[in-house]
Amino acid sequence: VDVDLPGMDQEEWVNTSNATDRSLDDLASEWSAVRSASVHLFSSMDAAAGQRTGVASGYSFSVRSFPWIIAGHELWHRYLIERDYLVAKG
Repeated sequence: VDVDLPGMDQEEWVNTSNATDRSLDDLASEWSAVRSASVHLFSSMDAAAGQRTGVASGYSFSVRSFPWIIAGHELWHRYLIERDYLVAKG
């Protein structure tokens, strides 16, 4: 059964998250655990699994595209952290 997975509203998610109530160490620990789980998940898949496709947010994706999407998403957030928090303003 093909299901078109809807997109998410990141602003709605941020407004209901508790990220500002958590320590940086806790957030980093969660990031590490999710990254490790993702690496294990994708490394356990065979080539046939990578060829499977589906639709999310109105776009067609293959399973093998998701490690690249996840990596790019991480790079985007690293850029935002550097831009907004690590570079001296002024």
